Amino acid sequence: MSTPQSQAELTRRYQELRMDVTETAKKLAELEGEKQEHKLVIDTLTPMDPNRKCFRMIGDILVERSAGEVLPAVQANYEQITNVMASLEKIFQEKQKELFPLQRQLNITQQ
Repeated sequence: MSTPQSQAELTRRYQELRMDVTETAKKLAELEGEKQEHKLVIDTLTPMDPNRKCFRMIGDILVERSAGEVLPAVQANYEQITNVMASLEKIFQEKQKELFPLQRQLNITQQ
């Protein structure tokens, strides 16, 4: 039988991990939305004439550029988002693997 101290430590660790998993899942969902927006812009700009006028929001400022200037930047952002998502997915899976044994140890069932 575990001591109250170790039981409290396990519970605290479980709560921390669960919060980390939840935060990581939220961030992944947010990045997925951004990734889809970038993909839509890429799909829209790709067939266009590279000299066509287009506007891009940089921070809070709308700037005029050509489609040929904007497309590479949007593609680079898309790749960065994809890479960050892959890293976060790996972290998410590692945290979940760590969380499941604690759930069993603490006899916690998912609702």
